[in-house]
Amino acid sequence: MSLILEALNRADKDRSSEQNSPPIQGQAYVNDTPPSQNKSYRFTTIALIIALIIVATAVVTYIFSHTNTKASIDTATTTNINEHSSSANTKEKSQVSVTTVQSEQFAATQPPEHPPQAIEKVSTSISTLYNQQKVRESSQQTNLRQTIEVASSENKAIEKLPPLVSDLPWTIQKQIPTIDYNQHVYLDAGNSFVEINDKIIKNGQIIQSGLKLINIEEEHAILSYQQNKFRLPALNSWVNFN
Repeated sequence: MSLILEALNRADKDRSSEQNSPPIQGQAYVNDTPPSQNKSYRFTTIALIIALIIVATAVVTYIFSHTNTKASIDTATTTNINEHSSSANTKEKSQVSVTTVQSEQFAATQPPEHPPQAIEKVSTSISTLYNQQKVRESSQQTNLRQTIEVASSENKAIEKLPPLVSDLPWTIQKQIPTIDYNQHVYLDAGNSFVEINDKIIKNGQIIQSGLKLINIEEEHAILSYQQNKFRLPALNSWVNFN
């Protein structure tokens, strides 16, 4: 730009010197320069100014484009660095996530660690359950033993019971008189009684000649006829058809 200004100033000075030059020896100054030379000089000056402007514009454009290109390169480089850094961070986070998941899976597959108090409580619970099971089994065995004993006692009592009147030999059955069994009352402390042949009979009493009530049980009565004992179910009568 300074070259352009200097060329303009020089052109102005030349024009001023040509117009204001005094006449030599009192004679009027006559410009002998032909008009074609003046036009050529002006054209050259204008062309020079235009060329300088074009050169200055090219220089400014080059500097500006070089600056933008460098900025673009720096921006692209920064972007690539950021993308690479972001990719590296993502990869690192992925590796950390995979490591965390693997650690959690490994921890999940490992048996849980129990504190001593929990182990002691579990041991106490197991011991309590074992003792309860032993007590339950012992109680069951005791009940079974008692049931067997009761059944054995009942079997022995049944074995000791006299036969039913229907199980007696025929020779004895035809001798036993008719027994009309109308009432059976079983009470404690020897207060039981039965009604046979329209008579209230208690333990040990004689019903009729040769027929005696020995004992009253809950479900039957024990009688004897001429020293032959037999049982008669409660309220079951016996009829002698002979």
